[in-house]
Amino acid sequence: MTSSRLQRWVAALFSVGVMLPLLWLTATWSEQQSLQYLERKGAEHLRHYTRQLVNMLNGYEVLPGILAEDDRVRDLLRARTGTPLQVRAANDYLERLAGDLPDSVIYLMDPQGWTLAASNWRSPSSFVGKNYGFRSYFRQVLSGHPSRYVAKGITSNVLGYYLGARVMEGERVLGVVMLKLNLAEATLSSDGDVDVLVADHHGVVFMASQADWLFRLLQSLEARIQEQIVRDRQFEGASLQALAVARQAWSDTTALVDLTVTPTSTRRYMVQAALLPENGWQVQTLIRLDRVWQEQWHALLLVGLGGLAVLLVLLYLLQRYGDRRVLREATVTDALTGLYNRHYLVNTDSMLLQRYHRGPVNGTAVVIFGIDAFARVNQIYGHSVGNKVLLAVADALRGELRVGDVPIRLDGDRFMAVLAVHPGDDVRPMAERMRRRVQALRFEGGLRALVLTVSAGIAYYRPPEAMDRLIGRATERLREAQEHGDVVVAPTLDEECVEVSL
Repeated sequence: MTSSRLQRWVAALFSVGVMLPLLWLTATWSEQQSLQYLERKGAEHLRHYTRQLVNMLNGYEVLPGILAEDDRVRDLLRARTGTPLQVRAANDYLERLAGDLPDSVIYLMDPQGWTLAASNWRSPSSFVGKNYGFRSYFRQVLSGHPSRYVAKGITSNVLGYYLGARVMEGERVLGVVMLKLNLAEATLSSDGDVDVLVADHHGVVFMASQADWLFRLLQSLEARIQEQIVRDRQFEGASLQALAVARQAWSDTTALVDLTVTPTSTRRYMVQAALLPENGWQVQTLIRLDRVWQEQWHALLLVGLGGLAVLLVLLYLLQRYGDRRVLREATVTDALTGLYNRHYLVNTDSMLLQRYHRGPVNGTAVVIFGIDAFARVNQIYGHSVGNKVLLAVADALRGELRVGDVPIRLDGDRFMAVLAVHPGDDVRPMAERMRRRVQALRFEGGLRALVLTVSAGIAYYRPPEAMDRLIGRATERLREAQEHGDVVVAPTLDEECVEVSL
């Protein structure tokens, strides 16, 4: 794998490693922000619906008690079975009272539960003559307890809220006066993505913005309560199936609920609830969370596109850097051997000398190798073989150098090594090993008889001379070595130069 391709892979993996946590943080942050906003929105709607419901009910709470003190009501209940004129007068009176109470019915019941008069006496579903003594609200009122009862009408099949008061004459119970508010007309509507429902103290939903939720249960009921509801015919005809929900607490006042909307699909809601202590009702607002997921996806899309843009810019910069690096390496690298070339020294000569200047006298040595009789190799075997020879010598030079030493192909058949040395170091053993390594090279095919030798010239750096001067001294010693034949010429610290026969 090339260096530039490796860099691109590293950049891509780095970007993925950064983007995945960033996307997770974005999704989490977006979800939290959206849920907090919806929680505030749900709380506002909950206060609105609760206040609206309480105001509606409070306007009727005292009316049964006022009617229980009415003399005309007492007169009819005292007579129990009055004359037709008395009953007609009572019906007319109740009808006039109910005229100011839209969608409501006022009726009088004797202690046995028979309805003696009712404001809806003209209706085909009149309560007059009906016995509702089996209803819980009647028994509660008759025993002196307040009635706040929700049920479907037995006669009218209309959902109502039943308020009542006991009519007394001294210690004697004459009967009860009841007020039924028509809840079927008090519909709740969705407000955008906000739904609302109201459930009684047993958890039976009797008002809801979604018709499918009516007469469903928020929680399972005990068997005795179910039997009581059936006995009272409270929600006659309703299946009272539980709403299938999976609840997860999100805060002290809010829960996230998965509610089954069809047998094969669910929808997630944010649910907030308020309790009406007077009657035990529970008002709930349910906010659909589809918008949360949409905003979450939008945030992820924006961050993802931003991350992709950053990755593309990073890859572009790496490509530019890689191209410049490749161009630079091509400029300072020998195309055949892969070693540095003379151009490399143009910009790095002073750096190399300073880099290796570790002692007060000598810190750098230069060894220049020349292939003996290389021109004859080209003449006899051709330039392709000459190139093989150059490659083999370059590999041999690499094998002899330490980490940090710099191999260079100067030109033609000349190679150079820039070495780091300490005072007292002798470079000649390295040059001798190089010569023996080259002489041991063997080639395949018709080149078996080809034996190579190299000569070397060594020079130590003497501050503050320039690199050209240092190379010039090493070149002179190489020339001297080649004139003597297969030798290494090198100076010592005390001598100008010494000829060493190999």
